[in-house]
Amino acid sequence: EDGLKNVEEFQARTKANQSDTDDDGLDDGPELKTYLTNPLVADTDGDGLNDGAEVITHKTNPNVVDTDSDGLSDFDEVDTYGTKPLVKDSDADGFSDGVEVAQGTEPNNPASYPSNAAPTGTAIMGMNNAIDNDGGTLIFHYNAGANLNDGNLNSREDNWSGLQYQEQKISFVGIVWPAVLPTQVKSVTLTLATFSDGGWFGISGYGPGSGGMLFAADLIEPTVQVLIGGDTNWTTVSHTSDYLTALDYHGIGSTSGVNPTKVTSVFTLDTPADAVNGIRIIGENGGKAGQDANGFLGVFEIEVTAGIANDSDNDGMDDDWEQTHGLQIGINDAAADPDKDNLSNIQEFAANIDPQKADTDDDGLTDGAELNEHNTNPVLADTDDDGLSDGRELNTVHTDPLDDDTDDDGLDDGQEVDVYHSDPTKTDTDGDGFGDAIEVALGSDPASGTSKPDNIAIIGHGIIGVKEPGDTGLETPCANAGTVEHINDLDVTTRVDTCGGGQVANASYVGILWDQLVTDPIVRLKLSLAVFFDGGWFGPNNLGPGTGGHLSADFLTEPVVQVSADHGVTWTPVAHTSDYMTALDGHPLPTVDFGLPTTAHATFELSAPVSNIDGIRLLGREGGTATAGFLGVFELEVDVGGQPEQVTIVSVAKQGEQFQFEFDSQAGVTHMVEYTASLPAGEWQKLTTIVGDGTRKSVTDTAVGTRRFYRVTSQ
Repeated sequence: EDGLKNVEEFQARTKANQSDTDDDGLDDGPELKTYLTNPLVADTDGDGLNDGAEVITHKTNPNVVDTDSDGLSDFDEVDTYGTKPLVKDSDADGFSDGVEVAQGTEPNNPASYPSNAAPTGTAIMGMNNAIDNDGGTLIFHYNAGANLNDGNLNSREDNWSGLQYQEQKISFVGIVWPAVLPTQVKSVTLTLATFSDGGWFGISGYGPGSGGMLFAADLIEPTVQVLIGGDTNWTTVSHTSDYLTALDYHGIGSTSGVNPTKVTSVFTLDTPADAVNGIRIIGENGGKAGQDANGFLGVFEIEVTAGIANDSDNDGMDDDWEQTHGLQIGINDAAADPDKDNLSNIQEFAANIDPQKADTDDDGLTDGAELNEHNTNPVLADTDDDGLSDGRELNTVHTDPLDDDTDDDGLDDGQEVDVYHSDPTKTDTDGDGFGDAIEVALGSDPASGTSKPDNIAIIGHGIIGVKEPGDTGLETPCANAGTVEHINDLDVTTRVDTCGGGQVANASYVGILWDQLVTDPIVRLKLSLAVFFDGGWFGPNNLGPGTGGHLSADFLTEPVVQVSADHGVTWTPVAHTSDYMTALDGHPLPTVDFGLPTTAHATFELSAPVSNIDGIRLLGREGGTATAGFLGVFELEVDVGGQPEQVTIVSVAKQGEQFQFEFDSQAGVTHMVEYTASLPAGEWQKLTTIVGDGTRKSVTDTAVGTRRFYRVTSQ
């Protein structure tokens, strides 16, 4: 009775007469079918907590060692540090539990701050044209930016850019934070990685060479800049440093020995900076590396020293902040909660929120709920910036306030709710087979099942290939440059071709297959061809106008349209008309060999709409001279009849005793002509049914001596 049949237990190698084979507190059935854990192993993720304890007691993920990704395993959080395994920052002081433990501070005490704030931010490194206030160009050459603030003095990064950005002689390295720091920034400690050809701030294009020594004359003191109050423009602040003295007589890397070498310098701000959300060191990069010998910057580690400047009552909160927010200076009121939001004053200080207001950002969630339950930002009403407040997402719409696109369909939650009125928790709100984002992109209503895009190629699978001569000729899928997904990806810049057939009189095809029969009437195909200097169109094999030439009727052959009802096993031709011969007449080929292809468009109208098929394609001879010709395709669109439009009755006349009128039919739409003897109508009777094809239709009622009212309905 564990939810698994005996045969399932046999397949899983669990015990058929024991509900919990590994004695971890979870029955075998839920382990296999619900939690996807191993029913033969008590601790699936090996973090020290049994699967049952994770699921039932701690609500952690039994398949992930560190559920909240804070750098501490679930076991360590529960059994060693007593922190919250579902919350990255248990004491809400702005520093994750893992960072606090690594730096020796208390992860459950909001008044205990790590001195190095760098690990809580994101490292930046790159180049600028000048020392100004813009963000410059981010460059991470060696491995990853995380090496710069990982607390490891052996991992490094540099911004050597090869032949790119050689005109940029200014390098920078720093840290940016997602929100302003609750503490002041006092200094930056930089451990440089100096190579034989660069890595330091100095005279660009100059260096002492492999194994040489730097001297003060080779060096240039860099600048310290900060971001304040969430700003994105850098501001220069005054500082002092030991940079010039620390690097004077420093030996750089040697190609035959240690390369790079380490050297550390401290940059101290003359006035500690408040409300900082970014800091960087920026200056001219030294060394001879690169084509223009402009040098580069190398860094092992960057540390940012932060702390509280004025705390006369030793309660962990800055005096100025307390005074600004109406708290008393001179008493330790760190544990008080005047706004009753389940956050103490010290926690509010750490998060830089208002201790006198339960909902600082007015988003409908208390500050305590935001920090302790939802991990949202209590100073941003809309944490994920999707147009919906955090409270509205959680309480009304039931979306994820940390994810701007909860259902990952390409539309922001706010767009779905307030603009398109679709469901942000479903990729296809109306269940019509078209994703919400696709419907929006193609102009239909994602919340209405009766409103669908005309182009149904997007819900099918592209096919392309070559066919040997004759009805029984072998068909071979062939996607040479590109993939079949490019055929119906709504992007006319991606392409695929069949180059490689190589046989005279070969044909190529391009089309769409669907997983199910298409019941909507298909009325046309729109083909965007990729025309190369030596082929890409439907035309006579091994013939083309050549590079820089123009297509004409001599180089073109009308393809056929074929449909399939057995997923491409057999194909049946259907009648059509097209502008292919006229649209491509005069179309230019690329002006250089192997130049980018030009784009040609042609439309193929079916003579009668076709439905209940699961495949459609264009098939024709391969035009061009490469490998006897080939076919190139940017995009293939397959249109169904559009949404029914209102019909206007025209040419109303009476011929003898017969009544006549006309109306313009709509391709792919069924028109029902009905009549009634009086208005208001008791019941409408059918006169005739007309399948629209886009032409004008005539209706004649042969009833003699009868007064009638008429209408035309369309579906």
